[in-house]
Amino acid sequence: MDFRRFLLSLLPAIAAAQTVTISSPASSATLSGFSSPLRVSVVSAPNAYSLEYQVDGETIGYVDLSARDTTYTWQLNTWTIGNGSHSVKAVLRDALNATIATSAAVSFTIANGAETLSVATGTPVTSTWSGAVSIAPTVTNPVGSLTCYLFVDGAQLDSNNCTAAFRPLNTTTFSNGTHHVAVLVDDQSAAPNIRCCSWENAITFGNGTGHYELRVEPQEAVIAPTGTLQLNSPTLANSDGTTSSVTLAKYFTSDSTVSTVSSSGLITGVGFGSAQVLAMSTNPAILTTTQNGSFNNVNTDLFVNGCATLPNGQFYVIEDSEVMLVQAANPNALPSCDFTVLRGQFGTTAVTHSTGATVTIPFTRIFYEWITGNNSIYNFGSDGLIHQNYVSNSIWFASLFNGNSGFQQGDPRLPDSVYGPLYKAGGYTAYEPGIGPQVGTGEGAYATSLASFIATATGVGTTGLCPHPIGTPYLGGDNAAWASIVAPQGWASPAWTRLVTAWRNAGACGISGADEVNSSFYYPLPASVINAGGPFSEIDCVTDTCTVHWTGFDQNGAHSFGIFGATTNSGLNTTLGGSTYTLTKIDDNTFTFTKAGFGTHTVTASSDPGLRIEPFLTNWQTGNGYLSYVAFQTWVSQMAAASGGRLPITNPTAAASNATADYGWMGDPTVSDFGEYYGAGCPNTNYLPLRNSLNSLMTCPTSGVYFRTKWQNMKSNRLWLALSTGINATYWPFTTGQSINITSITDNIVTFASPHGIGSIVPSVTRIAISGTSSSYYNGNFLIDYCPTATSCSLSRYLPSDISGSGNNGTITFSDGSSFSLSSLASGSANLTSNQFAFAAGCAGGTKQGMTFTVSNANSGSGVGTYGSAILSGRFLYAPLDSYPCNSSQNRWREVPTGHSASGGSGVITPDNDYLMGRNATSGMLSMGGGKFQFASIVNAALLGAAGHRQYDTGIGSAPLDSSAQYAAGKAYPVLLFSNPGGESYQSGVSPFWEDGTGQVFAFVSSAHANLPLKRITKYLFQPRCGAPDLGTVIQTACRTGVNGTLLAAINLSDNAAGITVTLTPYLNGNAILRYRVSNLGIGPVATLSAGATSDSLTLDKGEAVFWVFPAASDYSAAPFSALLSDVPGASKIVIRYGYTAQMFSYPSVASLMLPQAADCGTGSCSIPVDRNIGPLYYRLLYLDVNGKILAIGGVQTL
Repeated sequence: MDFRRFLLSLLPAIAAAQTVTISSPASSATLSGFSSPLRVSVVSAPNAYSLEYQVDGETIGYVDLSARDTTYTWQLNTWTIGNGSHSVKAVLRDALNATIATSAAVSFTIANGAETLSVATGTPVTSTWSGAVSIAPTVTNPVGSLTCYLFVDGAQLDSNNCTAAFRPLNTTTFSNGTHHVAVLVDDQSAAPNIRCCSWENAITFGNGTGHYELRVEPQEAVIAPTGTLQLNSPTLANSDGTTSSVTLAKYFTSDSTVSTVSSSGLITGVGFGSAQVLAMSTNPAILTTTQNGSFNNVNTDLFVNGCATLPNGQFYVIEDSEVMLVQAANPNALPSCDFTVLRGQFGTTAVTHSTGATVTIPFTRIFYEWITGNNSIYNFGSDGLIHQNYVSNSIWFASLFNGNSGFQQGDPRLPDSVYGPLYKAGGYTAYEPGIGPQVGTGEGAYATSLASFIATATGVGTTGLCPHPIGTPYLGGDNAAWASIVAPQGWASPAWTRLVTAWRNAGACGISGADEVNSSFYYPLPASVINAGGPFSEIDCVTDTCTVHWTGFDQNGAHSFGIFGATTNSGLNTTLGGSTYTLTKIDDNTFTFTKAGFGTHTVTASSDPGLRIEPFLTNWQTGNGYLSYVAFQTWVSQMAAASGGRLPITNPTAAASNATADYGWMGDPTVSDFGEYYGAGCPNTNYLPLRNSLNSLMTCPTSGVYFRTKWQNMKSNRLWLALSTGINATYWPFTTGQSINITSITDNIVTFASPHGIGSIVPSVTRIAISGTSSSYYNGNFLIDYCPTATSCSLSRYLPSDISGSGNNGTITFSDGSSFSLSSLASGSANLTSNQFAFAAGCAGGTKQGMTFTVSNANSGSGVGTYGSAILSGRFLYAPLDSYPCNSSQNRWREVPTGHSASGGSGVITPDNDYLMGRNATSGMLSMGGGKFQFASIVNAALLGAAGHRQYDTGIGSAPLDSSAQYAAGKAYPVLLFSNPGGESYQSGVSPFWEDGTGQVFAFVSSAHANLPLKRITKYLFQPRCGAPDLGTVIQTACRTGVNGTLLAAINLSDNAAGITVTLTPYLNGNAILRYRVSNLGIGPVATLSAGATSDSLTLDKGEAVFWVFPAASDYSAAPFSALLSDVPGASKIVIRYGYTAQMFSYPSVASLMLPQAADCGTGSCSIPVDRNIGPLYYRLLYLDVNGKILAIGGVQTL
């Protein structure tokens, strides 16, 4: 390649000292609103390449300094931080990302609304904290019911109602150094942002050389049932970074049916599952005092001051004054405290027994092992098959959760030929099309339409991506299942037989059946006939209430059922076509239903041997048919009859489903071949707008721990995919907006009392809700079509004023004089879709979009309807669903006000549907740091053994197009705007190019930075597990080893940097060690460690992962690179700035938050520490003079 063939931008020379200062805001200033300037002055910085803005120590954006201005301004939306005291500083960096200068921090206060938070601390925040420190929040002018939360490094430690101090923070349970301490106020009444206030500080903890954490290894090892694993001697991590030996340790397991552990730390496998092990070591510093009581294992009530009373069964008394909370029988019974805190964060906090004696909480460490006789990491191959361990065509499965719509997810602005390559560039290896056409057209027609459907689904743009069809249209409810399984049974090849054969031939990587299948169905193969041996054994009826005894009955689904086959008690039988029963859960083994007038009876297999419950009966089908309890047995048989047999399939259950449902739909080999694990999410994951609680991935029962539970519910080791998450924003665009007073309205022109501030009109999106005018005609919802001046706009009604005018025939005449014959025209007040028309021949096309029209020559001719006077005398705006509509459902119209006027009143303007914190309400906190969670959720799943992930989710969901869209040919129409008084609920996902303010592209790139390196290391990742080291409670580790070598991996699941030292000796094999450091912000340079390196010490940033690869054979070489220094006169050095994702250079919202890597190429020849096996490399060259001043910057290229 000729590296001279790109644009060079020559930069002027500046010579002076390089400094940066914050010129705005002034110290102690108060800020509010959507746009407060953070202004920075840069004095003579010829070497500076980027300027970083930090608020409260977190990066909010980078600015490219190539323009060489002396003043730079970042517009801060103060709603993204929260009321309270904050600080800002600026950092200058050179071309190699080295810091040149850092400004002094400037403190400021944010005040949006009356609510304010102040926090009193027992030790000043500017001093070093040690021991127990009191923290007391106070909220003034609260709007509603408050909850205050205390976080350290993203882990929630306490909460209260904001009227008292938190439990004292025990700093001895943390390492020495800087920690991020935050208080968050949640006010559910303070819409549109429920998190009204926050307080956060970087505080230094210092506790000398005391112990703060217990560590035990190996972790994450595989133990066969009846096999054993001897734990190493545990150690205590000290606050100064050293370790101490433990003289007394105790061990416990949470489930003796999975594993047991001896007093010496010998773990014995019992049965398949995830073994949770708890180690305890006494804190010597506490035991130097006199013991305060002896409980002798008596489980009476325990009182934790300021937290809760723990009843019998909620805790274990170990011995004397040591109390260990091994497992809460019901964590929900502890509403005023966090269970994780109870297990190890108390230290000196007062804990008393019912006798009044004080007890001690010792050091604890909870960790996990895997109990299975099959130490394999199952994975998909590009051949669509499931492989037991790595093979040459194994793939890291990465798809975007779509439901059933392929790439576009309701956003058809770009064809698949564009989408596909974009997703592949992000490390995605699979996509999720629909499963097939509608069944019911006859076997021949179905075969033809299926072939066409799959040809389209696997067409241009999908090359290199494995299809993973989604079966919800075929299995999502009893109507769909009946149509796909039962109705085609008379075909020579039933629908599912044809379907599986066709997708196998198309190279599908498994089928995902109905989404959250147990929301519609119970266990797929129920033993529905009454049997004395169970599981369905008896029905007891007393008057009108009947109780069903069914051991382990899965009580999810529609809760509707029928009874058939009763003889002695035939009164229970369901009448065909009649009412069905509805069950009410009592416990896991019984449920009740009502049978009016049946009386008191006991029904058994003896009295009614043929009685059966039909648990899938929700709706009656054709001929009073229904979905029988054997339907899914038929389904299994139909798939087995496909050419080549059944394609790998699963039916993902809803998050937090019980073990019965999980096994029945994803673990039973009769029904499924792999699992797809949905997590339920965790409270306060995005606990602050700029930060994530990554710790929840490790500790939250519905996240990281949940994957282990799901795996155990499978009852055998098998392939599983995680549902990864992060940027999943549900928000309401029309909740709030800009209020403005109205002077007058004449016809369709509204005049405001002040400038409206609308920068650009988004057709059929920009809108205003008007109230209080002198005419009721104008008090309602309107669309803004254009704004001729800064204080006036043109309106059209969202819904017509008169809905009586519906009919057929007639003529519409557009404002340009052209006319078309009408077939029909309809109006209604339900929603915008009611107002549509059809052309009698042809269609107007996009050339008429936005024009006004009138209706004439109606109410004549044969078969005419009757148009009302409002239609015949009105003027309307043509606002079609698509630019070239040819059917009535796409030809939408709106009424243009004519002959009306009003004065006074006000309006609320919503300029677009994009998310803007402070303007729009959300269902939770959206976080600018969300990419960290996105990245970490993917990497953490891989470390736990996932074969890949389904990213939740893709595209725009039900959201409208972004405000920059040009509504030309092929562009979609926005969704409805006013149907919900509280606003429309949009659920946004990730996208390689589309944004609505919730960070879709940033999230996409964050995910790519996980996918790409995981793809690279699949040959190591998909090998058997090996024991992993314990690097601390916030570090998740994993180990794999096999013929390809050994992989050691770790990720920091903390909202703070963490220093680690790992011993490499157990993994050495005589070859050089490769080290990859990756985070959502980028993939770092590859480091090569010597073959004999015995340890490695580094500091992992929050959410950062590291992979040490010990290859069995040479597997890496740096990329050679050369460029001509002479291309730029005066240049003495070339710097290459690079990354593995194009958006880091091309997309402003990404480039402003991610810095590319940088390498010094000297005079033009160098080896770049990149791995070409990861993917294409995007880069640009910088030319520097002898003093480091930037002379020229090249364009972005691909290596």
